[in-house]
Amino acid sequence: MTALDLRYQASRAEGVARGVDAELTELEAIAAAADVVGSRWIGKVEELASGDSQLYPSYYQLLEGEVQSPASDEWNELRARADATLFPGYFKEIRFGVLSPDGAGAPGYGDCDITFRRAMIAHRTTFYEENSLLFADRVLMAGRSGVTLPRPIREDLPRGYRARWQDVGRLAVTKLGHKVSAGATADDLRGLLLEPGVRAVEHQFIEAHIYGSMTRRTMERVRIRAEMRRGRTARERQLQERLESIGVEVEFIR
Repeated sequence: MTALDLRYQASRAEGVARGVDAELTELEAIAAAADVVGSRWIGKVEELASGDSQLYPSYYQLLEGEVQSPASDEWNELRARADATLFPGYFKEIRFGVLSPDGAGAPGYGDCDITFRRAMIAHRTTFYEENSLLFADRVLMAGRSGVTLPRPIREDLPRGYRARWQDVGRLAVTKLGHKVSAGATADDLRGLLLEPGVRAVEHQFIEAHIYGSMTRRTMERVRIRAEMRRGRTARERQLQERLESIGVEVEFIR
């Protein structure tokens, strides 16, 4: 029995005691059926859509290619330490996303939400029950990170907070079971999987980690957020035509 199994069973037992066992079963099914969504700004999506040779870059590839500047020194140092610990030897190959039941991504990371084809990424995707950067700050550093990071309070990682795709429903119940109330609707349960905060670091979600390269062929659907687009109609129409020509659905959120 794994550490995740133990945490899951404890969450289910607590749910039975509170009379929400049926709701937890529904939450597990919703999470298991959810997709992985990554967010990018429209310019990046245009580049990706321009041809099969264009790759969906990782955070570190963006930095090394001088396409993106790092975050503040504090968070960039924490990210480097966290990623090297959580994904040892392969962290530069990780692309991040969120588990989404409706195709929405985490706000603030781009105006286009990209749903990836499950058949092309499921075998190389894992999940943490929260933002891995904040997980590392809380668990490895006990929230003590500062401009100059102290030495980690622990080098090992607690088990039971990570899952393969086939176990992501159990991970969702383990994380969110205590938030589920009797009579919760399917919409209520979907809302628990991705809860936007005021700031990016306050978003609550189950984080996905995809290993390796992706191209436009990895995309299944792209949602363009209406509230963040002004004067882009012709540009978006061109992008829509290009994506739909290769079988990618395009949706405008109004």
